[in-house]
Amino acid sequence: MEPIRSSRADDPRVAPLLQRYSESLAATIARIHLARNARDLDGLRILTHQLVGSGASYGFEVITIAARAVEHPLRDGGTLDALSARIDELLDVLQAAMLGARC
Repeated sequence: MEPIRSSRADDPRVAPLLQRYSESLAATIARIHLARNARDLDGLRILTHQLVGSGASYGFEVITIAARAVEHPLRDGGTLDALSARIDELLDVLQAAMLGARC
């Protein structure tokens, strides 16, 4: 996946915070892997819920969309196996956002 740049990268109020947000995504990716491996659906739902909000706040709408695609089915009783491809896509998007913040 190509690097994803924040739509708010040129906003002088947000730009300084983007680097910290980008750096926090590495820990978020690790927590998603841990929750997935532990089959912790509630933990995964909480993480994706947080990403829905933070993605939009920091101008990464694609994070919000990918996180929502995991969060809503989990909230509605979806299984980890059924959501595996969506979780992989979310992880790819998070990696791309980390790369985009460095550009």
